[in-house]
Amino acid sequence: MVVFPSWFDIVSCRLILLLNAITPLPEGNRLPWTHNHLGTLLESPDLFTSEAALSVAPGNRVLSIGSGTGMDGTLHMFARGVKLVINEIDENHRSILRQLAVGITSEREVLDRLEFVARPFPAGLSHCRSGTFDVILASRVLHDMTPSGVMSSLREIRRLLRPPNGTAYLSVDTIHHRALPPELRDECRRRQRRGEPWPGYISDFIARIPNYPSDSPIPYRTFMEPEELAMRATEVGLRVASATYIDRRGNTLFTRYGPGRQTTNESAGVIVVVD
Repeated sequence: MVVFPSWFDIVSCRLILLLNAITPLPEGNRLPWTHNHLGTLLESPDLFTSEAALSVAPGNRVLSIGSGTGMDGTLHMFARGVKLVINEIDENHRSILRQLAVGITSEREVLDRLEFVARPFPAGLSHCRSGTFDVILASRVLHDMTPSGVMSSLREIRRLLRPPNGTAYLSVDTIHHRALPPELRDECRRRQRRGEPWPGYISDFIARIPNYPSDSPIPYRTFMEPEELAMRATEVGLRVASATYIDRRGNTLFTRYGPGRQTTNESAGVIVVVD
């Protein structure tokens, strides 16, 4: 259990208030939709991304991939004095994140310590030298890629981490996610039992989900369990420090299928290190 220092709770509350003030209201809550249009962004960091936020020190170089509005722990890292690169392709998310960053620090701090990259990962960071970052956060983003995209991203994460002990925090949705109808979840489990290499990859995900928004830019989904993501990370030469389900019972999840508290196994969290 992570025990947050008092500043963390204060900053979290301030971020939520700022976000509420500047974000257009989606249906039923005050948070913008994720890029895949499945639901809304998290309203606060979970225990996994909180651990990532608390791992950084002033002056560290940090990359956050698919940051959304920064409420996944990205802005909490920025508040700790890191030099932060945001790789976020959604223009609205970038705009909100920048306003929040100014709100918790200053315009000068944002100009000095915050950089935005709008090109998709991993190609979007190809201009960065190897070993650029001390910490990388990829929260709920790798599952929006194809299997080949996941592997390319893991290889690029390894390249970008600074050895020794550069650390990446990776979280993805699992087949236990509430968006999966029972028949799709059972299909993924049958693939697991048959030993198929990517049992959670659903190439026609949108077409098979009732009432899924047709304007979603991502037609596929790659759900992964903790041990599967850990295995893929080791295949590209990363050392796995931890691989578990994320207990998100303290986080409310707003989806196209209604709000509710998350469970203990809807998301996987894997911490990897480059030696």
